Amino acid sequence: MDITDRASKLLADALENNHCTKVRLSMRDTGGFDKALDIELVDAEDETPVMFNGIPVVMDLQTKWMTAGMILDEKDGELVIQRQQGCGCSCGRGGF
Repeated sequence: MDITDRASKLLADALENNHCTKVRLSMRDTGGFDKALDIELVDAEDETPVMFNGIPVVMDLQTKWMTAGMILDEKDGELVIQRQQGCGCSCGRGGF
């Protein structure tokens, strides 16, 4: 997963404005093969974050795997998800 500079600024501002220290990402099923990415601002002291472009992110193992190849970007003041190029195999690591 990558976070662009524009998305990083948007998330950093949101963390500061909401007095939070981390972004929590989590995947959830929405039916069939569809998944949704939930983004939550948290102040969880017991979770060790991984840094993505200066943004501390916490996520479970399933979410780490599902967001491999994902780019979190900003468009018109909102976060958007893009996919990086996949590896060309059927491993599923090219994003969701």
